[in-house]
Amino acid sequence: MIKIYSLDDVLVLEYWADMGDTTWARTQLRDEGIFSMKRTFTFTPEDLLNEEERDKIMADSMISSKGDPVYEHDEFDNVESIAFKLGEIEGDYFVIQSGKVTSDVKVYLHKDIKFDVKLFVSQRNISVFSKLEKYIGSDIFIGGDHEDNIPEEVMWDLIKRFPNSREKDLYEAAVISSIIREYVEYVPDYLAKYERYLNRKAKVRSSDLQEILEEQELRKYKMILDKLNLMLRQESTYSEAQWQEEILGIITLLYPKYIHAFKNVTVKRKNDTALFLDILLLDSGGYVDIIEINKPFESAVVSKNTYRNNHIPYKELAGTVMQIEKYIYYLNRWGADGEAEMSKKLDSQISGIEVKLTNPGGLIIMGRDHNLSPAQKSDFEVVKRKYKNIMDILTYDELIRRLEFTIKLWEAQGAPVKLNASTT
Repeated sequence: MIKIYSLDDVLVLEYWADMGDTTWARTQLRDEGIFSMKRTFTFTPEDLLNEEERDKIMADSMISSKGDPVYEHDEFDNVESIAFKLGEIEGDYFVIQSGKVTSDVKVYLHKDIKFDVKLFVSQRNISVFSKLEKYIGSDIFIGGDHEDNIPEEVMWDLIKRFPNSREKDLYEAAVISSIIREYVEYVPDYLAKYERYLNRKAKVRSSDLQEILEEQELRKYKMILDKLNLMLRQESTYSEAQWQEEILGIITLLYPKYIHAFKNVTVKRKNDTALFLDILLLDSGGYVDIIEINKPFESAVVSKNTYRNNHIPYKELAGTVMQIEKYIYYLNRWGADGEAEMSKKLDSQISGIEVKLTNPGGLIIMGRDHNLSPAQKSDFEVVKRKYKNIMDILTYDELIRRLEFTIKLWEAQGAPVKLNASTT
């Protein structure tokens, strides 16, 4: 057990061993010249308070610097403890020297704040001030009137938001599953579970939402980028269906407006013949968009040779564009009958949403562009812009660049960047 309290001009950390014997701690101090606890506190023999020093402190001040009664040991009265000088008063602050709870900076704690172990140690023995040192890089002030102080209430609010055991476990599962899913079938998608957990956790003031989710969202984008790069390196090991399933999972994380994916959709035409769509995306308003996901063949977008000095679209790209246009045409013509039929199918999975077939858009993900010449890239951009009003055409390299751009901006500015179709 650990208790932290102030006595006169000294901030004390008192420790009771679980088995009631602190001999091992004193031995470690003597033999190694250092004693560490909870991956947070580090003391040297000079910090150890002997009985005479402790008695003197107790005699000098029988109440804490806040005016509260000194901590009473209760059931630990007859159990041996060991006490250390954690900090000393300077003006209105208790100062903890570097090396005790940080590496290179001092920590200034205002004399009137609440002293508690939780101020120093979060769940899973996360050192709070070591984390702050990483981001602040200078002396840390908690409470008081210093111009760079972190208010006490803000500090406690921050500590509450440190990742808990559940969040850590889900993150670890997300990292592990995202790798082994490339090799083992039927591994649960823990990345999606981790994302859902973060969304549920964020029940706070809307003005604080970006700040709270910043680190988690950045971590999510990095995980998606790593997963996509790994998939591209091992593309040959995937079947077409497996590839579509994995990329669809990534897209729904990057485009959270989509809440459901219809697979193997049958669209009826006026002559009673059927048209089959692989995937139809549904947003929260009930509107649908079409997505085509093809494996990333190197030569899938524009030709190397020119026709009348132009690099023209390969058949695979031209055919996919034509296919999307045809899907959009027949979805629009299907009209109210189609909306009623798809709404009925959806009701068993997501109730209360009516499907609307109003000017569906298209998203094509296919091919690579990293090996295109400047002229090829320029002509490919012309093709993309020609169809921009009805569909967005993305290569896998462009998807990677968008992720890298988002991560770079986020790390540089410390602010979330939305990844959408217009990000370049």
